[in-house]
Amino acid sequence: MSQANGMATAPDLIDQEALVFALKSILAPGQVTELRAFEVVLTGSNYVHKTVSGYFNNVEKLAEAAATIRQAAGVYFVPNQVRPELLARAVNKIRPVGKEPTTTDQQVDRRKWFMVDCDSQRAAGSAPQWRLPSDVYSSPTFFPTLRTSWLT
Repeated sequence: MSQANGMATAPDLIDQEALVFALKSILAPGQVTELRAFEVVLTGSNYVHKTVSGYFNNVEKLAEAAATIRQAAGVYFVPNQVRPELLARAVNKIRPVGKEPTTTDQQVDRRKWFMVDCDSQRAAGSAPQWRLPSDVYSSPTFFPTLRTSWLT
């Protein structure tokens, strides 16, 4: 913990410059994306929000918003192009999500990225039921099959 104005603060968890660089490598300029985090504590609060979400077309604003997250069970963004009208839900900011909607599969306009979770070391009970066994990822046939079936 560090001291700021006599108040105890957590050290920065997000390197904003590195995050902006990474996002610019993945997102097209002006592309709308969603930032979503679970079991979140934000700067200036001890309250744990079940979910926070925001829509961004500005990677610098996304990095600033991400930097307000002091603790989270998971933080994600949508690398694929989502419908631009979703930006109106929370323009370049995060907000606690109650019954408000978040991005659905049907609201992804174009899929350019296909994310594969290849780590096989997880705590018991943490992997979703649909997760493939880790040996499938290390199989010599996984990526060639992906290349011929999904990427064509």
